[in-house]
Amino acid sequence: MLGKDSGGAGQLQERYPNLVIWHCCNHRLELAVGDTTEEVTSANNFRAFFDKLYSLYHASPKNQRELEDCCKTLAVQCLSIGGVLNVRWVASSLRTVKAVLTQFTALHAHFVDASSDSSRDKKERAMHAGTFLDLDLLNKFTSESVIKVI
Repeated sequence: MLGKDSGGAGQLQERYPNLVIWHCCNHRLELAVGDTTEEVTSANNFRAFFDKLYSLYHASPKNQRELEDCCKTLAVQCLSIGGVLNVRWVASSLRTVKAVLTQFTALHAHFVDASSDSSRDKKERAMHAGTFLDLDLLNKFTSESVIKVI
């Protein structure tokens, strides 16, 4: 809303010329992080990986329930996996990365179980095994580079 001419701030400054206008510091940080992640290729891979995790558990109560069961079996705290590096505050991305780190073993167990579950269709098993949409989720999830990032 800080547009120079037609934004609310511009209109207010027309009426009150001595008005000082500035962006919220948190919003400026969010804009900077957004601009940076668009420029860094590896950040896009990171985002794609976490977005796939988010959609896998957010869109499916069945997957969420199965993950919760894996967490209970392994005595791991089950936390919500949100989106990362999108139009949210940076803190929500940090929460998601910490959630994945906290329940890493349960997520891995769920991927392994779901990829061999005969009650799932071939597409679901393939997605969990890592061949769906060339994202290779299971391999990425267990790779050393992801573990180092987390």
